[in-house]
Amino acid sequence: MKFSYQYFEGQKLPIVPLKIKGTSGWLEFNVYIDTGASYSLFPADAAEIIGLELEKGDLTEMTVGDGNHIQVYIHNLPLSLAGKEFIARIGFSKGLGVGFYIMGRKDIFDKFIVCLYYFTILKRFNYILQHRNLYELV
Repeated sequence: MKFSYQYFEGQKLPIVPLKIKGTSGWLEFNVYIDTGASYSLFPADAAEIIGLELEKGDLTEMTVGDGNHIQVYIHNLPLSLAGKEFIARIGFSKGLGVGFYIMGRKDIFDKFIVCLYYFTILKRFNYILQHRNLYELV
C-alpha cells in the first residue's frame, strides 16, 4: 500500500493513518513514522479519547529524542494499519512534547516492510503474514 507524504508545518513528512480500537470502536490517528523510536507514543489525552485508564498501563521510563526522560504507560491495543489488524504496545505520556503522534518500531515494523522514498513521495507497506510469507499490498 502506498501513502503520500503529508504536509505538517510546511514540511513533507511520513504521516499515515493508524486506527486504534477504543471502547467506542475504531478511532483514526494520523501518526508520524519515526524509524528511530522504539515505541509508538501518544500524549496522555489520547488515552482518554480511546477510553483507556491511563495509569492501568505498565509504567516505564523512556528517553526521548532530545535526551529527556518521560514516564510512559504502556497498553496493549488492537491496531489497524494498511488494512491489517494486529495487537501492539502503545505508550501514553503526560510528558510527550511533540506536536504529533509517533509510530515507533516495536510490534509494528516486524509486521511491515516500511520504505520511505522522499523524492518519489510515497511510503510502501508490505505486510508479513504470521508464517513470514510476504503479502504484497501494492
